[in-house]
Amino acid sequence: MSARRIEIKNDEETMEKLRKMQDLILSGLPEVQFNKPDPLQVSEPEYVEYTDRFGRHKKRLPNQLYFIKCGEFVKIGITSDIRKRLGEIKNGNPHDLELLHITAGKRNEERALHIRFSKFRHRDEWFRFEGELKAFIEDLTKA
Repeated sequence: MSARRIEIKNDEETMEKLRKMQDLILSGLPEVQFNKPDPLQVSEPEYVEYTDRFGRHKKRLPNQLYFIKCGEFVKIGITSDIRKRLGEIKNGNPHDLELLHITAGKRNEERALHIRFSKFRHRDEWFRFEGELKAFIEDLTKA
């Protein structure tokens, strides 16, 4: 069986249909615990416009740097769709997740945090939630 490529028109009507489908899919995900008001509740997202490698003009959500706690560990990562990312991390994970903080960010900032807190690294983007890292995140959530 060969893979089929599906072309999606990049117009407002199609994008609105895709957003509604995404909301419908995500509505079935379990609730996320938040220390502060839900940062996912935004009125109208601001999109970043860019040109892909084929010269097509596209839009995407801006990158967001996030800290997700899972048991004694915290994941430091970056995504342009935090709802989708939370769903991916929850899939196959038997533990509760807690979104500790989310902010606008870039990949180089994520890498800098990975280097800064490397002594707490457990595996990949997962770090032990302790010491300077814990204090750093707690300071972020107070702001």
